[in-house]
Amino acid sequence: MAKIKISQSKMNSYATNFGDCAEELDYYPLKEGNMPYSQSNSINGLRENILQLVLSVENFGSAAQQDAIRIKQMGEAFAEKDKDLSGHIQLEVQ
Repeated sequence: MAKIKISQSKMNSYATNFGDCAEELDYYPLKEGNMPYSQSNSINGLRENILQLVLSVENFGSAAQQDAIRIKQMGEAFAEKDKDLSGHIQLEVQ
């Protein structure tokens, strides 16, 4: 295994330059918008939760639509059965 030799002054110089560059990279998403100085992960979490809400509402809507179709079919079937039974009852009474 080889040793790497570097002077402390060079390392401090690189660290200072690196720190200066990093300070220039401040990131504030939507700084001028509705959520000033928010963290990007918070916005990402909000977006994910809104997407989940929209998908849940869509799933609920499709389930309600399927239930409405089933209820309509049941109503039609009951109405048809009532007509058949009322015809049989009238024939038996006469």
